[in-house]
Amino acid sequence: MSLPLLAGWGDAWVFGYEAGLVPVALPWLAVGLGAATLVALRTPAGRTPLGIILMIALVVTTAWSVVNLPFDVLRILRLVPLPWSLPGLGYRLSLTVGAAAVVGAVLADRLARRPTCASCRRPLAARPVAIPRWPVVVGVLVALVYPLLKLYWTLGGTAGTVDGPVDLGAVAGWATVVGGLVLAALAGIMALEPQGLRVRTALSLVGLPVGLGLATMGLLGSAPAWRAGFSQGWAAPVDPDDPFQNWAFALVYESWLLAGLAIMLGGLRLWSLRWPSCPTCSA
Repeated sequence: MSLPLLAGWGDAWVFGYEAGLVPVALPWLAVGLGAATLVALRTPAGRTPLGIILMIALVVTTAWSVVNLPFDVLRILRLVPLPWSLPGLGYRLSLTVGAAAVVGAVLADRLARRPTCASCRRPLAARPVAIPRWPVVVGVLVALVYPLLKLYWTLGGTAGTVDGPVDLGAVAGWATVVGGLVLAALAGIMALEPQGLRVRTALSLVGLPVGLGLATMGLLGSAPAWRAGFSQGWAAPVDPDDPFQNWAFALVYESWLLAGLAIMLGGLRLWSLRWPSCPTCSA
């Protein structure tokens, strides 16, 4: 299989939906960053901000490279009428698992070297990050935009469509509505900030990658949508065969971007607040 095929550059059987949003060299850059991060972890330089910079770059490039994973699932479940590829799915899953393993190794190494409180086991250097709660609350509202739009179109609404009601299919329409509501529910639970070390840790570990993936899809999709809106007109279809207008696409992708950022912030906030108050270490 050629390099362009693996990168999803114009081959519908591998990436299909949004082919071309992943530059050819990006997945291989992510692999190289993963190897460099592991090598740096074993050296003094890797235990400085350099190691964290490498890890952040690895996370960003991996998120961009595997941005089509949610669409793989939708295609397998036949919720979108597009072909899917087992090699493409396997490639994205392996890259995701590999990056997660590298990030886990880096975090475990850093935690193992930090002094902890004898009573609560909190790393003594860990203090709550000053992330406000209101962006997460706003994220709940923004996350509702997509499922409400899909519900409206599934029930026959015509705002944002080119030629009247769009037949989304009963299964596909309602499945995407439920999926969008699940994301909004995740943001809502994070905004409520439930108590408990394990609960907050779990929400953080789920919210951070979900938010990053959602924001990445929103960022990559919103730029073409805005460009098409300004060049073709907001009432024009995204392409000649598409039933939706440019403004509807832009609204959907912007809602993904903002909701993803809010979920990420919620994950970071819960991660910093996951430890209960402790009189021993005065935290």
